[in-house]
Amino acid sequence: KDFDAAVELAEKAFELAAATFDGVSMAKALNRSGTAHLKAGRFAQAVADLERSQLEKKTRDTANKLLEARKAQKEAERVAYINPELASEAKTAGNKAFQDGDFPAAVEHYTEAIKRDPSDPAFLTNRAWAYIKLGCWPDAVKDCDAALEISAELPKAYLRKAQAQRLMKQDHKALDTLEKGLAALPGNPALMQQLQQVMLAIQAQQSSGEADQERLEAAARDPEIQEILADPAFQTILQDMQTDPKAAANHLRNPAIAAKIQKLVAAGVLRTQ
Repeated sequence: KDFDAAVELAEKAFELAAATFDGVSMAKALNRSGTAHLKAGRFAQAVADLERSQLEKKTRDTANKLLEARKAQKEAERVAYINPELASEAKTAGNKAFQDGDFPAAVEHYTEAIKRDPSDPAFLTNRAWAYIKLGCWPDAVKDCDAALEISAELPKAYLRKAQAQRLMKQDHKALDTLEKGLAALPGNPALMQQLQQVMLAIQAQQSSGEADQERLEAAARDPEIQEILADPAFQTILQDMQTDPKAAANHLRNPAIAAKIQKLVAAGVLRTQ
């Protein structure tokens, strides 16, 4: 299609409508020119014309096209910004800032690297490490998750995610993270070592006989833990385990029940000793 010709016709229609102060016709002409720009890939011009059209006369059609144009413009800008060479330079600057202990600056540089090359998961795991140093643990988890979406075979992503979860007193989640890591990377020494550390920490907490208030508060905020505890059938199982050792043994033979029990123990909600 000749999008330039369509724009030219729409502009002429706009001029005629403007001469008679016909706002509805002006809006239609701007809608047509904006649509032509959008189809031609001239997103900034499309947004400008469609916004003007909405000022003259609001319609659902124009609103939808404006939303599409803005989304396309944003994506085009994102793609145009990608530059792996500049991403590497930003990573180097981030590493330098990290080594100097300037973690906020490290986050800024790693963020720039991510924008310049969103396909490299190393930038995300590096920023996650800087977030951990700053105490921004939920942000670190998000970055690790994003890195794992790019590649499921990243030991650093599992390790740093688990570390952030442990710092948030979520040993049960750290346990899950490390088990998933070992499923993707069987026998990985670093993952195995950290998994052992988490299990020893859980056992030590169980043996101490003392409640860890921070872990209990973290569990209270965890929807998965609360869903388990709110299940009437599971409450019956917990009662059986407290009063009937034989029933407890039978319940634990069920892998799904055993997994939930393990999760509650790891979260500090349930004691088995």
